[in-house]
Amino acid sequence: MQTEEQLADVDGGPLIQERSSVFSHLEEGLKKNPHGLATVAMHQRADHLSELTAGLGNETSNTSSTVCLQWTYTQLHQAALKFATGLAAHGIQPGMRIVTLIPNRVEYPLTLWMYTLLRLTLISLDPGAVTSARREELTKLMEATNPDVVMVLDDKGAKAIDQVFSGRKPPKLKIVLEGSVDGWTTIPGIAAAGSKSSIDPNQIVQQAQSDDPTRTALILFTSGTSTGTPKGCARHVASCNHVFYNKYQWGRGFTTSTRVLTSSANFRIISPAIHSGIWHKGATAIMPDPSMGAKGTIAAIRQWRINYILFIPALMYGVVADPEFADLDVSSVTDITLGGDMITRDIQARTRKAFPHAEVSTSHGMTEGGGLFRWPFFAAPFEEIPFHADISPLGLVTPGSKIRVVDPETRKTLKRNVPGELCVASESVIKHYLNNTNAEAFFHSPDNGTQYFRTGDLSMINTDGVVYILGRIKDVIKRSGVPITPAALESCIEKFTGSQTSVVAWPHAVLGQEPLVVVKGLNGKTEEGVRERVVKMFGRDYAVGDVLTLGQLGREEFPLNATGKIIKRDVVELVKSYYDKRS
Repeated sequence: MQTEEQLADVDGGPLIQERSSVFSHLEEGLKKNPHGLATVAMHQRADHLSELTAGLGNETSNTSSTVCLQWTYTQLHQAALKFATGLAAHGIQPGMRIVTLIPNRVEYPLTLWMYTLLRLTLISLDPGAVTSARREELTKLMEATNPDVVMVLDDKGAKAIDQVFSGRKPPKLKIVLEGSVDGWTTIPGIAAAGSKSSIDPNQIVQQAQSDDPTRTALILFTSGTSTGTPKGCARHVASCNHVFYNKYQWGRGFTTSTRVLTSSANFRIISPAIHSGIWHKGATAIMPDPSMGAKGTIAAIRQWRINYILFIPALMYGVVADPEFADLDVSSVTDITLGGDMITRDIQARTRKAFPHAEVSTSHGMTEGGGLFRWPFFAAPFEEIPFHADISPLGLVTPGSKIRVVDPETRKTLKRNVPGELCVASESVIKHYLNNTNAEAFFHSPDNGTQYFRTGDLSMINTDGVVYILGRIKDVIKRSGVPITPAALESCIEKFTGSQTSVVAWPHAVLGQEPLVVVKGLNGKTEEGVRERVVKMFGRDYAVGDVLTLGQLGREEFPLNATGKIIKRDVVELVKSYYDKRS
């Protein structure tokens, strides 16, 4: 009979939580560092939204040569409180929903702080959804979320929203950030209404210090990369608090003097998660111009001496490849977390070489929940990190979380070191998707009654309890019945060619499927050289078929989603189109 120790079933133990309010965690940072910088928007003028900070003064010295918007904790809190008071004066009450469709700019952290004060449900959506080509998607999102408040950037966004709600009951309040649009108001206008009302801002703060743990705090949507259909993830107050108390995800070394790069798209879970971690510690969030990409990150490091960066592989590659990086002083960067995609030995090694003063770790995150793993290898030499087929470990299970690796068909818990589907149970993980879609992704264990979420990730737990994600189950390639994980091949080929790589399943008349390789460029290597390298590293059972370059497919870059992941179904379509033209 199998013992519990032999099974891929790990319980991280209890996690004690004392607070019931998201705002109470942010208030800790406010108390620690009231006159220190809370948020910096490098691409906005210093006097932007000055109506909201009037009378508070410039409470901190400007240590950067760049004149831009810089708010202290006191300024951010007071601006958010004025915004919250104004919304309350317009009839917006706790529990109502506010949707944002805006790019990264100070209005996002302002809204993020404000929603914790007024205890609203914040729903951040991709601002690109307001384009005419995505009108059907925008309509579905509005129907699914049913917002009480909508915030857009400009008249184009306002027009899109008005068209979606034509003939339907519109949101109670519509906010535009730039320009003037009939039927729409502005944040300064809302704040002014609050100042004229009888609502006591102090009462808003007092009420925000406690909250219903079952209330929905955030609704964010998955990328839809796996299924083609984004799924709504309702994160409750207790879920947000769980991540705060589980300090392993964010803020391991954050202090009031830490400067953190916050360049992630605000409609992905990483943005509210990392901002909250920053503010909980009284650190500073530095937001570069989102239109600048890698150059924005380089400018932030140069001008603001960034200490902590969360890198997705695509951004890390872009930063290091930029000509400006060669002369960049990166000595201030002491902490880097890699995540958002498969992290391999090669990505870890390149990051460590490019940022020699930084401790580099791997993190796991998903829209459905976070704070599940901790990195135990900070003190370990790189050579002692236990990579599995060149794939980085995620680490050990954190308190308050349970992890199982099961057979995807039978849900039977597998032995350690055997790959299967990663299933997770934690207070941070959603209990169901918005409007109860995809119910099959959740199940209750017959042995302990615990509800688990099926992640769809191919995973493994080793004998030491270290967890790995080896890829997506749907991406596993069956070559003559042999399961092949694309991530392992991609790591091997990327190291050999020095080029970004995607491996996808391709039909084969005899083998069933075979791995097909697409590389950004061969960089002097040959197709046959790639094939020989794979066979040498993995054996003939893993032999790949065609090796194509993006140039052959008519592309310069891989199709990426908002988090920098290669969209494999789009790669498959590019390959199909290439073969169709040749036939």
